[in-house]
Amino acid sequence: MAAELIKRLPRRKRPGGDGAEVDRWRQRTRRMLRRVVRPEPAPESDPEAIAHSDIDDFVDGTTGKVYRFRIADTWTLPMIECAREGTEIATTTLIIADRGFAEARELAREALARKERAIVIHVLFTGECMRGEKDGWRFAQMVATVGRRPLGIQVSQLNAIIDWARKEHPAQPLQVITKGRVAGLAALVAAALRPQYIDRLELQEMDPTLKDLLAKKVSYQQAPSMFCFGLLRVADVPELIELAGPTKVILTAAE
Repeated sequence: MAAELIKRLPRRKRPGGDGAEVDRWRQRTRRMLRRVVRPEPAPESDPEAIAHSDIDDFVDGTTGKVYRFRIADTWTLPMIECAREGTEIATTTLIIADRGFAEARELAREALARKERAIVIHVLFTGECMRGEKDGWRFAQMVATVGRRPLGIQVSQLNAIIDWARKEHPAQPLQVITKGRVAGLAALVAAALRPQYIDRLELQEMDPTLKDLLAKKVSYQQAPSMFCFGLLRVADVPELIELAGPTKVILTAAE
């Protein structure tokens, strides 16, 4: 029954053409998306990256600087920044991977090879900020009992990270690379709600439609933030990509 019902979703798809009707659709859909996701208000104080330690050989001999990324008095996220000495950096790359630093390290290696600055960070329910399937989903349910949305928290954390990165490195384009469906959806929703803050968004191992959660039998325990009530009614992945423009979005489908 559920498979049949979701065939008609989202309710309002993008109209044809590029005129005023499309602009109205974008504005209306973005407002509805914000109501559904419920991102946290911007913190009164600026986020702060507090130096913690160094990893001498984070990627191929390049030192990784470890920070505690503090968002007001609410969240502290693990972050590692690295760039090759003597390299003229052209782009800042934020990296978020579902399965943690081990997976993100390879993405950082690729970024350094392209002469980019790599900033690896974990948001709620990704990497070191996911306490495992046994505990993570329970925390998500507790968050939901007070009217907050785990996806909205992720988006707010990403917004804080993006704002900090743009302030720290204002002369460089900012791209975000994610690996995994959880990080991918959070980054895509963040781009859809604030479409001019990310220059390029690359989504690796991302589902091309939220309906794949049902088709692939993804459980709530595996990806609690993706089960955001009302999201598919407002927008699926193609609509989110449309809302993210002018951000360039590249999606590589998950197997």
